[in-house]
Amino acid sequence: MKAPHRQRGVALITALLVVSLASIAAVAVATAGFQALSRTQLLLDSERAWWYAQGMEAWAVSILQREGAQTEIDHLGEVWARQVPPLPVEGGALQGRIEDAQGRFNLNNFAAAAGDDEELQLLTERFIRLMACTGAGDDFRGRDIVNALVDWMDPDDQQRFPGGGEDLLYLGKTPPYRTGAQPLAAASELAAIEGFDSDMLRALRDHIIALPEATPINVNTATPEVLCALSDNSDYRSRIDGFVARRAEEPLESVGAAFAETGLVPGGVPEIRQSDLSVSSSYFLTEADAFIGNGTAVLYSLVARPARGVPFVLRRSTARP
Repeated sequence: MKAPHRQRGVALITALLVVSLASIAAVAVATAGFQALSRTQLLLDSERAWWYAQGMEAWAVSILQREGAQTEIDHLGEVWARQVPPLPVEGGALQGRIEDAQGRFNLNNFAAAAGDDEELQLLTERFIRLMACTGAGDDFRGRDIVNALVDWMDPDDQQRFPGGGEDLLYLGKTPPYRTGAQPLAAASELAAIEGFDSDMLRALRDHIIALPEATPINVNTATPEVLCALSDNSDYRSRIDGFVARRAEEPLESVGAAFAETGLVPGGVPEIRQSDLSVSSSYFLTEADAFIGNGTAVLYSLVARPARGVPFVLRRSTARP
């Protein structure tokens, strides 16, 4: 007599199980659909952000072209050097900036000075002072890493002492690799060179650059640390802060003005030569940041502006230079 009740109980449990499985399947399908929709939306937002970033790059190039046609000097009072607040666009915002690449220490000046011991010595002392001015390291460590840097770029296999290293050193690493044997493609390449650790690179990051040719330093735009590295003469060092404070409104019109009696460089500082300095620039860094929905794009570009012709992008990267 109890069998029908038992069968109804089994049927009820079976029905509940079927309903549960159906609910789980429905939730799984809905979740998968929502995730697919979210991924698609993120891809669309990221693609839009990337196109906006490229548009910001083109806008920066046009500003550099216009400014270059209007003046023969480059300084921090120009339109390109002004910090632009975030610009609202449909679904997000854009932000960008332009920096004079010749306001940094060009590491490839070492490659251009290969074979010239006097020039290499001058650059070595300057780089060591840059390390001191940025807190990146002391004199002893500086000479080691400069030798490592020069060995990395020069085409020969003669190791410099102390601190240098040729292929034999790097082939012993895991994984093994060889020296570049050419000028640096980017300053980030320093991470592969013996002696350059993350703390040092972090300290130097905003003051160094790898440009495709040897370049002078634009005193109108150079970071105070790069100016500090030019000489440790006490009279010269005492003039830097005042010069930096007024140069946006009173930029130097010529290199010679820096060497005037009341200029930036006092007499008796032979390590600073007029050929080392400039008041105009041919290379600029641009940064474009786009935030669209949940998508983000950051684009760093090195722009060359020839004396005649239209500025053009030499290289792009999503990593900070």
